[in-house]
Amino acid sequence: MASQPIVEPEFHQILLKGQPKALGAIQISLAFVQMFVGTVLVYTLNAYTSVTVYSFIFYWGAAFYLISGSVTVAAANKGTRGLVKGTLGTNLFSALIALCEVALVIIDLAHTYYFNYGPCFTSPCSLFQDTLLVIRLITLIHLVFITFLQFTMSITGFAFSIRSMKKKTPDIPPNTYQNPAFST
Repeated sequence: MASQPIVEPEFHQILLKGQPKALGAIQISLAFVQMFVGTVLVYTLNAYTSVTVYSFIFYWGAAFYLISGSVTVAAANKGTRGLVKGTLGTNLFSALIALCEVALVIIDLAHTYYFNYGPCFTSPCSLFQDTLLVIRLITLIHLVFITFLQFTMSITGFAFSIRSMKKKTPDIPPNTYQNPAFST
């Protein structure tokens, strides 16, 4: 007996057009890179005031990006409506977190006077302070770029999830198969 090909629901086919496996894998990869860049930012803190570091958004935000990417990959593998709704919600929440993170990092970039104040400002260790300043600025610029990419991945996953949820699937008729053992 030949096996019949598995026919996927139409809403899942629409979701697959957005390549959710690739989107989820990129979200997961960016979350790990963001954790690494955030760790560099923490170790270059010294005596500077940083809204981004004190909020630790690059750690807990990355945790949400990991969850969002994992749910997106799971929805690609097993296309149930519940997983697609989960992808919809987690990607929306991840996009909002990414917007907050971009705002915090831009605040840190805009207020350079935060970086120029520290215990080494007038002492001979100002060369070390300048090096930390350059490392912090480069790290913050990378963090803005990574977070913006995370935002675009979340919005893309959200858009394809909502597009697939709009597609109505036909109702499945009740089971008409009768077991011969129970027939009269």
